[in-house]
Amino acid sequence: MTESTLLELELEDPVCESCGGGEKERVISTRDYETPISNHFAVSRCTSCGLVYTAPRPKFEDLLTHLYGDDYLCDESGLTQKLRTAYQGRAFMRKFRDFMYPGARLLEVGCAAGGLLAYVKEHSDWNLHACEPRREIAELACRRGLDVQPHTLAEAEYDDDFFDVVYMSHVIEHVPDVRVTMETVFRILKPGGLFITEHPDFGGPTRPFFGRYWWGYHLPRHLTHFTRDSMSRMLESVGFEVDGIRGCFRPSLLARSIENCIKERLGLRALSRVLGQRNPAVIAAMFPFEYLIGRSGHSDVMEVTARKPETVPDRAAAA
Repeated sequence: MTESTLLELELEDPVCESCGGGEKERVISTRDYETPISNHFAVSRCTSCGLVYTAPRPKFEDLLTHLYGDDYLCDESGLTQKLRTAYQGRAFMRKFRDFMYPGARLLEVGCAAGGLLAYVKEHSDWNLHACEPRREIAELACRRGLDVQPHTLAEAEYDDDFFDVVYMSHVIEHVPDVRVTMETVFRILKPGGLFITEHPDFGGPTRPFFGRYWWGYHLPRHLTHFTRDSMSRMLESVGFEVDGIRGCFRPSLLARSIENCIKERLGLRALSRVLGQRNPAVIAAMFPFEYLIGRSGHSDVMEVTARKPETVPDRAAAA
C-alpha cells in the first residue's frame, strides 16, 4: 500500500457486547496513523452501559487480510524489541513465581511469534500453550519448540477446567467477540485459575491531551476500548471475580503518541522516524514522564487480574 490508500472494506455495525444495546453516541472519528491507509473510523459509546467500541467496523476477515501483515508486532530483531521482551519476560516470571507450580498449565492467547513464551520456557518448568490466528506467524512460534495452535481462542477447542493461567497481552481489544472470548476463558480455566489481560485504558490520562493522535485508538484493529469500570462489569457478568487493576509502565507507547503527532499534526514524517518509538533513546527519554503519569496508579495501559471462583454457581439451575 502507498501513502493515503483508501481501502475498500465491507463494514458491519455491531451492537454493544456488554449489554446488547444498539444505541450509541460518537466519541471521535480518526484514522490509523501507523499504516498508510486513509480510511477514517468512528469510536462510539453505548448510551445504555457506557462501553466504548469501534462502530461501524470492518469484518474480521478483512482485518486479517488487509491490516495484519506478517510483520505486525512480530519483528523481534531490533534492540528495542529485544529489551522489551526481556523486560516483560522478567516481570512475567516475577508475577507468577508464587502461583505457578512445576507443570502448571499456562495459555497465551495471541502469542505472535512467541517471544515472551520462549523466554518463559527457558526460565521455567511450566507447561506452556498458545494460540495465534495468523498461521504463518504461529508456525514461527512453533519453530521455537512452543505448542501453538494456528487458531483463534474459540477455534482452538481447549478442554474445560484445563489451565491455571490464561494470559493476553494487547489482544482482548482486537477480538470481534469479546463476550464469547471471556466466556471461553472462563470455561477453560480451572476453578481458582487466573485470567490476566493487559490492554489500553480508554480512561487513561493522556488520551484527552493527544486527541485523535492517541496511540490507543489503533483503528480499526482495536475494536473495543475498555475503561476500568467497563472491563470490570463485563468480567463480572461472565462470572469472574476481579482481583485487581493496576496501571502499567509503558514509555514506548507514550512515544508512539508523540510520533503520531510529529508525523501527522506537524507534517514532519522524516523527523517522526528519528524521534519515534523505534529509537531506544527516545523511549528512555519518556521514562520520567511515564513515571510521573503513573504516580497516581492510573496510566494509559491497565493490567487486569480476574479469578474464576473455586466454586462456580450453576446458573442454569438457578434460573
